[in-house]
Amino acid sequence: MRRPRDWTLPFMKRYFLNFTNGAEYLDQEGTELASLDEARAQAAIFCAEALRDADRAFWSGEPWRVWVTDEHGATVCTINLSSTPDLTLSPAGSD
Repeated sequence: MRRPRDWTLPFMKRYFLNFTNGAEYLDQEGTELASLDEARAQAAIFCAEALRDADRAFWSGEPWRVWVTDEHGATVCTINLSSTPDLTLSPAGSD
């Protein structure tokens, strides 16, 4: 038997993973997780995957921020990501 979509186990809390990279993306649905530690882990995984998939976008110098809010809208953790281009290196192919 499938549980109703809006049914929540008493020990589960809904967390929202939000992201900005110059544009802001707010999680409208959230995810039910067992603990704050699990929410932090999901934020770290999101960051790793976003960096992996970013190609050169991350290196533009625009800071990224991932923050997790709880069901009451309180921020429970934040991860800030930024890059600084190494200006001492020559661009690829210019040697």
